Order: sequence, then C-alpha cells, then structure tokens
Amino acid sequence: MIFLIIPCAFLGAVKSWDPRVIARPVVQFIPETSLPSDCWAVLSPQSRPNLVYAGYSDGFFRIFDVRNAKMVSSHKLSSGICAADVNDGLPVVCSTQGGSITSVDVDTNGTISPLSSREKAHQGTSWSVKYVGSANVVSSGSAGDLKVWDVGARGRPPMPHLSSFPSHHSILSIDVLHKKPSIIVCASLDNTIRVLYFPL
Repeated sequence: MIFLIIPCAFLGAVKSWDPRVIARPVVQFIPETSLPSDCWAVLSPQSRPNLVYAGYSDGFFRIFDVRNAKMVSSHKLSSGICAADVNDGLPVVCSTQGGSITSVDVDTNGTISPLSSREKAHQGTSWSVKYVGSANVVSSGSAGDLKVWDVGARGRPPMPHLSSFPSHHSILSIDVLHKKPSIIVCASLDNTIRVLYFPL
C-alpha cells in the first residue's frame, strides 16, 4: 500500500505526493477558471482512496479521481468551505465561512447529489467540523463555541445536540480520539489547546 500526502494550497492547487518521491507530485489538480480561488479543505475517504474531496474559498466542493487524474464532479455551496469531514456511509459535512454546517451526499461513482441539508450553526465563521462517534459531528465557531450535531439520516438537516463555549476566541481546529469519541481536542486563537469531554 502506498500512502499519499494530499495538501490543499493557494490558488486552488490540490497535489498528491508520494513521500518516497518528493521532487514532484504524483498528480495535481488546478481548476480551470479565470478567477482561481484558494483550496481550504481536503480529505480522502478511507473507503474510496482513489478519490479526493476538496473545498474552496468560493464555496465550490469538488471531487477528484487521483488514479485517473481527472475531476469527477463539482457543486457550489453557499459560501467558502473552511473544513470538511466524512464517515463511511454518512454524508460529507462541511463548515463554511457563512457559519453553516452543510451535508452533501456523494454516490458510489463520486458524483455529488443535490445539496441535502444546511443549518446555520454559528455566528460568523464556522472554522472546523469533525465526525464524532457514528452519527454526530462537532463544529466550531468564531465566538469560541463548539456544537455537537446529529447527522444520522441522509437528507435531514443536522440537529443540534449539545453546545459549549470553552473559549472567548475563535476555535480554528478540532480533533477527536476515535477510540474515545467523547474526548474532543480543540485549538483556538488564544494559543490554547483544550481537551474537552462531551457525553455523547
């Protein structure tokens, strides 16, 4: 098995790198547009390692096929996509510059279905989103708040479950202990990393 590193970049570039060959990327994707936007979020689902999901500052959500070096599909969301996450069998969730949490369905061919649901989650920007447990996601906002949402059903708007204000500053990053999904780690603009317990 070959592990690829796939960062996102300025002016929309998404590049796939083989750590054994660092001189040049294995494949790169640069959207053909007269006004290129930055790529802010990128991920590759475990069940489809040949696909890369990318979110852009202009709100576009795009899917690329690394194996065949082509773009599979593209869909415009409401505003810039700050972060995205996926859990096998569940929708892709995106947090946006407009403060919403949006869920997007992707079929087995990598085609994006019509936008399934959108929920205003935070005042200002929703900086990060992460799956916790089997059907919950946690999102962070500009006001230093964290919210846990239930996204268990396709086509249903995310439902608020729990909320907390652990910081007075924007929380930019979230991570989860997969063996203990109630433990959430977050980093904020006050240069603080917090470890929190959410009784899911």
